[in-house]
Amino acid sequence: MSSLTLVASNFVNIMFLYTDIMIIKLISDKPNADIADYSFVLNLCNLLILIPLTMVQVDIELIKKVDNIKTINLKILKFVSLFSLPIITFYLLLINNFYINYKDTILIFFVILGAKFFQAQSVSLGAIILIKKNLI
Repeated sequence: MSSLTLVASNFVNIMFLYTDIMIIKLISDKPNADIADYSFVLNLCNLLILIPLTMVQVDIELIKKVDNIKTINLKILKFVSLFSLPIITFYLLLINNFYINYKDTILIFFVILGAKFFQAQSVSLGAIILIKKNLI
């Protein structure tokens, strides 16, 4: 039953991506350029999610003990905060030196990076639901 929730979660994540693209296509005057800008920024910001996903897989035994969830969440917060700086630096390096056409994406970059920062905090909670086999 836990694999069903993983499949549903992955499906919903993909649908959110396509929904974003459809909304951009509907409201934009230049949808192809805006979708390219959005995809460029989204792919860079998705690097931030790799940290909590890796930490949850490595610390799965600690997650099984509910008492340690605050410790894991604090570790995730520290590592995600620390890793945000190289992502911001890499992004600024890219748009200033190699992808100058993407300079207008700076606002959307920080909005999506902030959203990914908060999404990273929820990864451990999803793991707890799967471990305990609690269905909402």
